[in-house]
Amino acid sequence: MALPAILAAALAKQVGRAVAEKVVAEVTADPVVKNEMNAEPWWQSRVAIGSIVAALGVVAPPVLSLFGVNVSADRIVEIGTALVTLGGALFALYGRLRSGLKPLFAGKG
Repeated sequence: MALPAILAAALAKQVGRAVAEKVVAEVTADPVVKNEMNAEPWWQSRVAIGSIVAALGVVAPPVLSLFGVNVSADRIVEIGTALVTLGGALFALYGRLRSGLKPLFAGKG
């Protein structure tokens, strides 16, 4: 193999790698792609936050009883339902308003 052919092959490999890295960086920076890939950090995931809130609703009564706060099961369900419903509504509104009232696939800007 001649020297120019070896240099051309090495250059093509290096350019191809650089182009691929640039495309991957550009695509993964797009918030829509991040959402579709489920690649956002856990604290930005509405599913993770919702799961934590639901778990707190289950854990709170026994933990409160350790501190001497005894509340009837009916009262816990009533208060918990109200708080979770209100929290879910507020969190959904926050997620919608934070994006500037644009549909998910509306593009950037």
